[in-house]
Amino acid sequence: MEFTVEYQLSAGEVTRAFKRGLRRGIRLLRWGMPAFLLGAAAICASVGAFAATAGMVAGAIASPIAGAWAYRRLFRRMAVLLRAPATLRFTGDGYEVRTELSTVALRWAIFDRVESTPEFWLFYRDRKFAAFLPRAAFDDAQQAAIDNIVASRSVAA
Repeated sequence: MEFTVEYQLSAGEVTRAFKRGLRRGIRLLRWGMPAFLLGAAAICASVGAFAATAGMVAGAIASPIAGAWAYRRLFRRMAVLLRAPATLRFTGDGYEVRTELSTVALRWAIFDRVESTPEFWLFYRDRKFAAFLPRAAFDDAQQAAIDNIVASRSVAA
């Protein structure tokens, strides 16, 4: 199997893929950090460190807001690069994405897990979101070929 396609991601595709792929990290940011800070505030309050308690509570309130802002800022920078017209070349060993500014080649074996959704293939490495491919870029035969390659690493959507 070897084929090449030309594709340009839309802003909506990039947004949806990242929201889906990063949902675990976003959930941790939204709930984990405030819970940790509130627990630390309770410990500080129990030993009478009220200034530290106030700081921890303020941090628990501000961390989801600051984290969301940081994610959006980072995402905007990355989205510009991801939305460039690209040539995607696929082989049995991996795939290559070539744009005017960069070339990235990845082997299938680098990914621990692939989540197949109706819109994307989401690739994970060490339980972290690493890459994605939009299904819309491929015809039915190409989608079937990619599905066959990643089937051993897939998790149902």
